[in-house]
Amino acid sequence: TASSKVLQIVMQPAITFGVTMATYCGQNLGAKNYTRIKEGVKKCTQISIVTSIIAGMILVFGGKFFVGLFIDNPDATILAYAQECLNYSAIFFIPLGLIFIYRNALQGIGDSFIPMMAGVYELAARALVAFTLPNFIGYLGICLADPVAWIFACVPLAYTYFKRIKNLLNEKENEEALEVA
Repeated sequence: TASSKVLQIVMQPAITFGVTMATYCGQNLGAKNYTRIKEGVKKCTQISIVTSIIAGMILVFGGKFFVGLFIDNPDATILAYAQECLNYSAIFFIPLGLIFIYRNALQGIGDSFIPMMAGVYELAARALVAFTLPNFIGYLGICLADPVAWIFACVPLAYTYFKRIKNLLNEKENEEALEVA
């Protein structure tokens, strides 16, 4: 749909942040500079939050315009439905941005299982919402499929990232303490 195409365009900064984090974290893992990984992910998260807010505002205030670029002779009803979907997605752009950062940061430090499972959770949540919620709340249920999926992917990724970075920092402290002793 046209709203999906608009979402894909507006998500590009978040995707780029994720790719950047994979490389950044991998390089610093090799250098055993775990503090730098933590600081870099923190800074990228802050930038992503700001970018997500700006992207969300673009969707809320300019969504109809952008949707109109992908539809020949858009009618007011179609634009209204597309705008509604974009509005709900815009609210959840922060967790979407975090998915890209944490997924790629984990992959950069060598963890691939949880990022893969987060993709499975995301797909399962999207399917569950899309097949159940519309029966109860109509079109809103369809609009919520992506945002709910983003939450289901973001939570395990964030948890695992913070747990993993804490473990790396603790290992580094233990190694340094043994070198001193």
